[in-house]
Amino acid sequence: MSLQLLVGQPGLLTTVQDLGRYGYGSIGLPAAGVMDDYAASVANFMLGNEAGVAVLEITLLGPTLTAIGSGLAALMGGDLGAKLNGIALPVCGSFWLNEGDVLSFRGGAGSRTYLALAGGIDTAPVLHSRSTFLRGKLGGFQGRALLRGDLIAAGAAAGLPAWYGRLPERFWPQNQGERQLIRALPGPQADFFDTAEKLSFFRQTWQVSKDSDRMGYRLEGEALHHLDKKEIVSDGVMKGAIQVPGHGQPIVLLADAQTTGGYPKIATVIGPDLGKFAYLSAGHRLRFQEVSYEAALQARRDRNAQYAAIKTWLAAQTMPGSHLYKISVKGEVFTVRVDEKLE
Repeated sequence: MSLQLLVGQPGLLTTVQDLGRYGYGSIGLPAAGVMDDYAASVANFMLGNEAGVAVLEITLLGPTLTAIGSGLAALMGGDLGAKLNGIALPVCGSFWLNEGDVLSFRGGAGSRTYLALAGGIDTAPVLHSRSTFLRGKLGGFQGRALLRGDLIAAGAAAGLPAWYGRLPERFWPQNQGERQLIRALPGPQADFFDTAEKLSFFRQTWQVSKDSDRMGYRLEGEALHHLDKKEIVSDGVMKGAIQVPGHGQPIVLLADAQTTGGYPKIATVIGPDLGKFAYLSAGHRLRFQEVSYEAALQARRDRNAQYAAIKTWLAAQTMPGSHLYKISVKGEVFTVRVDEKLE
């Protein structure tokens, strides 16, 4: 039997997400998707999945999940105090779930973590994505967060990886902590602010407001002032855009952000740094670092190089006493793994 997870305690907010639903901004549909694409992608890599298959995004206080069947799973992201049958389970690694195993999250220092299953989370795609858009009640598992009694199924795994365990620390998300430096490009409406206001934006430390969610993070600090008009003719916005409303407190648009807006955008967070917001909670502090377009492109190349290094490392791993066999029973071929039990 392929692996399924029965939800006991649902936790605070657990949703099915992949890398997002793109191409529908013209009809007002946001991309949604995971808050940290790096953590979700690496969790999938550990299981032999493609980067974009669906995972569970777990926020703050996680669920209690009982395994039905068996299979390989992986955790990547913040430390939410994961336990397997009551025993602490380190993040940033993969592990086996056997029939009846109970995976729980007592909460911890992290804000979000990602649970991947070999074969991915198998829900019906909506507009080519399994991401949950909560405000639109669309996609994921019935368009909503998980509730008690829900049954989550893994898809068909392409094959079992030859290794499971904890990834080296150099591959963990290096973007956690209560203070963050986040890289951003000026604009597209930076000319709505004079030099002093732009310097204030990049030099001061901002605090994350309690009024922050997957749609956007509101920041608190010394108010910014527009040169003249406080609004623009609404235009398209995207994840990472930093709007400055008339009251001068910036809003960073994130996964579930609307697709248009009428506030000037003083800067835009570069893609590889968007995942840092997944680990920021109310009261945490951050600063923005101005970077050039070329630096933003290099950051993207660096991210891709990190993915390649992880895949190369995983491909080179073997586990002593671990073997994969293909057996045929009455004409049906099964892949069977035989290995030492992990303590």
